[in-house]
Amino acid sequence: MSGAAIAVIGIGHDGPCGLSPTALAHIAQAQVLAGGKRHLAFFPDWQGDRLVIGADVQSVVERLKAAYVQRKTVVLASGDPLFYGIGRVLLEAFPKDDLLFLPHVSSVQLAFASIKESWHDACVVSLHGRPMQALLPALQQRAAKIAVLTDGHNHPAALAQFLRAHG
Repeated sequence: MSGAAIAVIGIGHDGPCGLSPTALAHIAQAQVLAGGKRHLAFFPDWQGDRLVIGADVQSVVERLKAAYVQRKTVVLASGDPLFYGIGRVLLEAFPKDDLLFLPHVSSVQLAFASIKESWHDACVVSLHGRPMQALLPALQQRAAKIAVLTDGHNHPAALAQFLRAHG
């Protein structure tokens, strides 16, 4: 197992059963487990300190900085943490050698697989926590395939309304 102090583990909708033995071993050895409420709920019997990652990500990063040097730490993330996920934030906050990434299948991969379509030529746009206008460059390029990551504010109905307003 890697000597990295923080294991960043991508998790899917299938929870722990979709994780590799290596990922499960990191979780079992962790003393600090961080993740969204949904991710942490997959491990109701896990013993140790839990850090809920919510809107104030920087607060959690500061708490991780205080903990990870002395205690084995795991961060749970949706899908691939380096694909529009918390991975970018962690890479900015911690030395690369202190991070180990174990990705899961991303939501974009799953979406394209479910419609049986290749996605190597797709334009991917995240509206998660970003203004709807972030979609405009892909629309102006007339990309043939656009995958859009949404959130509670920029949900599919709001996206449809935006698209109607912009032709």
